[in-house]
Amino acid sequence: GKFGSGSYTASGGLHGVGASVVNALSVRMDVEVDRNGIIYVADRYNHLIRKVDLNGVVTTLAGSGLPGSDDGQGTAASFKEPWGLTVDSLGYVYVADTKNNKIRKISPTGLVSTIAGTGHETLGRAVSGYDLAQKVKSQIPSDAKIYSVRLLDHTVPFYLERNTIMVEFTDELTFGAKQEPQKWIPTLNEFVIVWNQDPNAFALMSPGQYEELKTIGLPMEELGRDSRRVVVRHPREALRQ
Repeated sequence: GKFGSGSYTASGGLHGVGASVVNALSVRMDVEVDRNGIIYVADRYNHLIRKVDLNGVVTTLAGSGLPGSDDGQGTAASFKEPWGLTVDSLGYVYVADTKNNKIRKISPTGLVSTIAGTGHETLGRAVSGYDLAQKVKSQIPSDAKIYSVRLLDHTVPFYLERNTIMVEFTDELTFGAKQEPQKWIPTLNEFVIVWNQDPNAFALMSPGQYEELKTIGLPMEELGRDSRRVVVRHPREALRQ
């Protein structure tokens, strides 16, 4: 059953065998006890899975001690800040390998395999807009305004480390628009007027919205896109005028 979270370390070094388990002051580690009373510890910041026998002797079940995501036997495998774990009735340990975004399985003999997870964040790099943001970030001056056109997107502005001016859509609770009305344009028609008056502006929108604005002749130069978003600016010709 679940023993609970605690703070533990082994005397005898990173891979050494300890004679007892003592409190570690700096980190908290997840702990699980199997049906035989063997304790398993997710030694998060040492990137290890530890095992404590009935005599209190501590050994490394799996992990090299260096951050990584390799499968393999015992210390040939690697983890990156493993946080949660559980053990089944056959002695297989299942690990939430937190910073690797994976679920790992460890056999009773210490063989590590990956059973779930892509290795990316839940949304994935492409879906979250990370790759798009990295592509266009260097092209957007620090003083340029970025308009989010009919699009509630929190991840791309986060990756760009910039705030956006909302067009039509306010934030979920409309709180932001009330507190900072200068960061909200109520209608698409008003945005078109503002865009045509600001040749240094940039905009974030859906591919469908981009095609709609193209049909009315709005001057835009595409900087990059993914399946959910397009980033545009005024054409270079307009910037040179």
